[in-house]
Amino acid sequence: MRSIRGVLPHIARFSVNKEKTSFTRPWLWLSIITLSFIKIWIVTGQTLFAIDGRHDDRLFLNIADNLAHGKWLGDYNNLTLAKGMFYPLFVAAAYRIGVPLLLAQQMLYIFACLLLVMAVRPTVRPPLMLLFIFALLLFNPMSYDVGLATMVTREGIYPALALMVAGLTAGFMVRLHRPCRTPLWWSSGLGLAISAFWLTREEGVWILPFIFICAGFSMVRTWRTNPAYRLRLLYWALPLSICLLFSGIVAGLNKLHYGIFTTVEFKEPAFVSAYGALTRVKHTNWSPYVLVPRETRDRIYEASPSFSELRPFLEGDIGRQWSTPLNKRVINEQMEKDPFFAEKIKEYLRKNEDDLIVKLWVSEKARVFDGTQIPGGWFMWALRDAVAAAGHYSSGTAAADYYGRLAHEINIACNEGRLECYGKHATMMAPWHSEYNSYLKNSLIKGIRLLADFEEPDLLTQPGVISEESLTAFKRLTRERLSPAHVEIKGWAFGKDALRARMLEFIGRGYRFFAPFFSIAGISAFLIETIMVLMRRKAVSTQWIICAGLLISNLTLITILSLIHTTAFPAIPSYLGPSYPLHLLFTAMAFMALFKGNAAEDDS
Repeated sequence: MRSIRGVLPHIARFSVNKEKTSFTRPWLWLSIITLSFIKIWIVTGQTLFAIDGRHDDRLFLNIADNLAHGKWLGDYNNLTLAKGMFYPLFVAAAYRIGVPLLLAQQMLYIFACLLLVMAVRPTVRPPLMLLFIFALLLFNPMSYDVGLATMVTREGIYPALALMVAGLTAGFMVRLHRPCRTPLWWSSGLGLAISAFWLTREEGVWILPFIFICAGFSMVRTWRTNPAYRLRLLYWALPLSICLLFSGIVAGLNKLHYGIFTTVEFKEPAFVSAYGALTRVKHTNWSPYVLVPRETRDRIYEASPSFSELRPFLEGDIGRQWSTPLNKRVINEQMEKDPFFAEKIKEYLRKNEDDLIVKLWVSEKARVFDGTQIPGGWFMWALRDAVAAAGHYSSGTAAADYYGRLAHEINIACNEGRLECYGKHATMMAPWHSEYNSYLKNSLIKGIRLLADFEEPDLLTQPGVISEESLTAFKRLTRERLSPAHVEIKGWAFGKDALRARMLEFIGRGYRFFAPFFSIAGISAFLIETIMVLMRRKAVSTQWIICAGLLISNLTLITILSLIHTTAFPAIPSYLGPSYPLHLLFTAMAFMALFKGNAAEDDS
């Protein structure tokens, strides 16, 4: 019988290279510094687009203001713990040191690019190739896209954080055999990067496949080829420990200030259980994109005393407010008054005609957007606003207690047959219906296509006037020049400097022209390398592992966003930002994995 060792693919061994390293070459450092200054000079022509969004941009500014003045996250309400706190912390730090926000975000992204090339240097020997990877990542047009990177939103730093997590994971993996101090530094850095990443957005689980694949490869390779280093595999526990430590510190501070031990309430068990209980109740006449319709709420009011407290608010001003963003009558009136906005709506409908939300919008029978229903992902905000209006947000403990009672009452009603329900679940994901299948497929294809060809994303916003109070807050806390109140939010070039705007547009068009060919070539190289590995003709190389991890993590993110896009609200391409630099890295590494050969890994 063949041994397990004989069945596993051949894995390249470590080697210790004694030659002069690439980063001791002055010309390489000079080139990196020059390119970085060019990027900064070009993007400083952009201005910040200020949106007076109570649940988004303005929320981040309010929390940042409190952090900057030592007040933690501020007074407790239904928005205080609604989103991760790291981005407001970043905004507060930039404000305190006097750096304009957009410049600070670009500096973080440049640092992430540099960290990445330093991480992969042991597996990418030619200095020119390192410089090529750095430049390719540096001028990624999505790093300065108007819809993703020039507002006060988490997307301004999320791609950089994803790139840092990927770089530190790869760097740690290839340096595990070095003197103890080296892997310790890389492992600690990875823990800090994961902590920041995890405390920024709520769907950070998508990056875990990359980490797990790299960690698994590192463990197998070390166990099989370097027995002397097996004890060092414990270093992989350090990033998790650091992440748990910082998450615990944030949760502990929230417990101290608000009485609830959590980093963000959308992960808090009581809220998730209550939301899952509400969405498990079956609808009399099911309609997509409506998670808890009016007729379903009426039945739940009768079965749950806790939920009945919300009736005056969900069926009153709060419910009407959250049905307005996609109310066809309201938007049609705005289109009649504003030809510019009308053209934007028509363009969006034309470009996204296969999306479920567009199908429902143009349908004469669908009542999702007639102002009588609270559509999709907007319901979770309507629920929290209603609970606050009912007086249950005096503290985190009071809110959690209310959500716990609400979940218990609805689940009991389901169990007793007073409400017809789907199976019990505690999740933010609505029950799945077969009608979603084809639209999920369309969303997956759309996400992959947008990632592969770098198509300019559009940000669909309704016209509005920012208040003077918010305008002052934006200027003070971001230290940025602000865009006019009414502009087209589209493309890679927006700002007052025409020359720099044209340069950004030129770079963006160049990426868009070459991206499809580059993507196809990268996928082809990876598939060829995979076939060769499976046929046992090549060793499983570090480059191939990095590519496999990047590919699976990007597909995981696209899948998560596609589920949201299909059932709750348009998430593609708005949240695809972190995928673009990882995709560029994937394509570059795929060529190296194919052409490097079977030589031992140089992990010096």
